[in-house]
Amino acid sequence: MRHIQQRFAKTIYSADSDEIVEYEKDLLQNNLNKKVLREYEKGQYHNVLLQNMDKLIDVGLIISDDGKYYFHNFAGNSQWPKIEGKSLKNFPNAEFLRKYGIIDQSAESMKSRNQVEKLFEVFLGSEAVATEEDYKKLFTSQLREIIPELEKIGLEFREEKYYFNNLQGVKKGPKIAGRNLISFPNMEFLRKHGILKTHQHVMTNHNQLATLFHVLGFPIDERLLEKIQNEK
Repeated sequence: MRHIQQRFAKTIYSADSDEIVEYEKDLLQNNLNKKVLREYEKGQYHNVLLQNMDKLIDVGLIISDDGKYYFHNFAGNSQWPKIEGKSLKNFPNAEFLRKYGIIDQSAESMKSRNQVEKLFEVFLGSEAVATEEDYKKLFTSQLREIIPELEKIGLEFREEKYYFNNLQGVKKGPKIAGRNLISFPNMEFLRKHGILKTHQHVMTNHNQLATLFHVLGFPIDERLLEKIQNEK
């Protein structure tokens, strides 16, 4: 191998300057052509994705008023639609998904909504996909909308804080953003912020709901907050 490299180097260095310039130009043009082809291919896939956006909305994709894409309600991969005759799991193809770091090098297809988020970031830019802060703002707004309903079943607001002592069972809570309060906003968020343990799927008590209020920036009873934090 080293002998071949030395011979190649000798050939280059023995060539006249015009030949070297032509070689470099050809190399540059070849790389440029590949880049143009890649961008064209990426643009084609982008267009296909946009043309099938209604299918993605049907399985939970949300497009906000500011044009950002939210995936917190996106369905599990068994419900993902077909795009161009193939499952979204494999769109556009394994090679593309690996190249952009959407799936691991050993993987064949997407499995989670987080990977679909990454796919959107590749096509539309990271600024088009909701951030953690965007999600919190959305969830805060949605929770605020149902507070009057929660007050009807015992939630109290006094001294600029929320109290949960007299709140009836969490299961009796109103629907919020089309889902039951006990699973709002989703299992992933609830586990990430320590509201649910890894084996739990829904909230079952006042303390968990109070923790959700706290995570989303609502002031809650300090004694209850201290108790919750001590139990962790």
